[in-house]
Amino acid sequence: MNHYLLTWYGMTDLRAALGLEESDGPILSALKTGDYSDVVILAYSNPVKPQHLFEGEVYEEWEEWVTTPLPVRQSLSREQFDRYVDAASNTAAGHTIFADWLRGQLTNLGIVVNIRLVPQELGKLNDAMGILAASSAAVKIALEDPDEKQVTTYVSPGTPVMAYTWALIARSNPQLKIGVISSSDPRMPPERVNLPKALLNSSVQSPSTTSSNDHNYDIVIHLLGEQNIPVYFGIKQFQSQKHLILTTSQFENRARELLKLINARTSPIVISDAYRPADTRIAITTQVEKLSEGSAVAVNLTGGTKLMFAGALQACWDNGLDPFYFEMNNHNVIFLRDGVKVPFKGVDDVEELVKVSNFSIFSPGRSPQKTDPHDQINLIASEKMWSHRKALRGLYGDKSFRDFSKNWNASQERPEGTRQELKVTWSRGELVVKKDGSTQILLQGIEMLVPNEESFEFELTRLF
Repeated sequence: MNHYLLTWYGMTDLRAALGLEESDGPILSALKTGDYSDVVILAYSNPVKPQHLFEGEVYEEWEEWVTTPLPVRQSLSREQFDRYVDAASNTAAGHTIFADWLRGQLTNLGIVVNIRLVPQELGKLNDAMGILAASSAAVKIALEDPDEKQVTTYVSPGTPVMAYTWALIARSNPQLKIGVISSSDPRMPPERVNLPKALLNSSVQSPSTTSSNDHNYDIVIHLLGEQNIPVYFGIKQFQSQKHLILTTSQFENRARELLKLINARTSPIVISDAYRPADTRIAITTQVEKLSEGSAVAVNLTGGTKLMFAGALQACWDNGLDPFYFEMNNHNVIFLRDGVKVPFKGVDDVEELVKVSNFSIFSPGRSPQKTDPHDQINLIASEKMWSHRKALRGLYGDKSFRDFSKNWNASQERPEGTRQELKVTWSRGELVVKKDGSTQILLQGIEMLVPNEESFEFELTRLF
């Protein structure tokens, strides 16, 4: 019987192929188990990214480095590391490098796997409709095999949207016994995630758009990881009687602060392991069992880890809950059960959003360190930059500024006293970093001085 593995490949896989990763990457780790006869690998190709970046000097420089024996191979600088990854990622050259490397690794291990790498252009990285179309095409490849087959999807490589799309595909193809695997550690073989029968026996509609939001819930459960914003948007989206936040002890305090925003009388639900799907599934199921019969429950899958996502999704199918996901770039909420998309409400209180983003707000002219003159300079510069923000738009995305930024990063590698003055000029301003590290910003004739390199990084953050 043939066994198909369906997956996207991600940045960890690419770095492994480039020799920039200590692990094998998720895909090679999965194939090393010897369980698969065929693998269909979907490769995101960025249609607006120049395809020649990993050619000529850059490629030759990388090839010389990667073919140098390890005992004498020099360590890469951060700039070199990023240069190779940025040049190769989401390009045809990068896809070729990965596919050739993967075939070579499997040959050396004596493992025979039929590899099909399918480039897929997407409007953007989380293009839900494009991802659904590409994933469906991958399933079709398995379906067209006349022999008896088993199909497994791999949710770890790629984005969360790519992960949940595999779950949708499983629902729409009940004739296949589709399995799901995931991994919390690219150095270790993946583990199987058991999908509930209810998931495999249900049907899925094509995503549609509606202008009305009739999704009313008694309780909304949110997954919280490193980012607060997905939970904040979920709380704003639904005026439910009750909001619960599921997280780990690492982010428990963040969860409490978010619940304070809505004066919630609930405590965070703390699980022990964000990389064990069963922990999330059991925690959600336990909460549902406490509710009165007929309670309408939704689960916000946008935050947390991919494996929390997998566990929460399984809990939704097991218990008849309504999972949803924020499509941030398009400002939509996608309801996974019926495929409906609605606009999300967004933000109506800027100060609240700033606090949720883990920043502090101080009154104009005030500083938490009143005695530090640098703080005062930073505040003054920030106010000036805000007042001239329209002029700064001409700098954003400017090629000369991108080159300037690379040169500035490279200058930090040089010893003090050997650095060169760096300068970028555009239609409405000028930015100069002097040899001593101080920075001058000339914006529509108004001069701002930033006293040192640390403050310069501070200002660059606010620049954008």
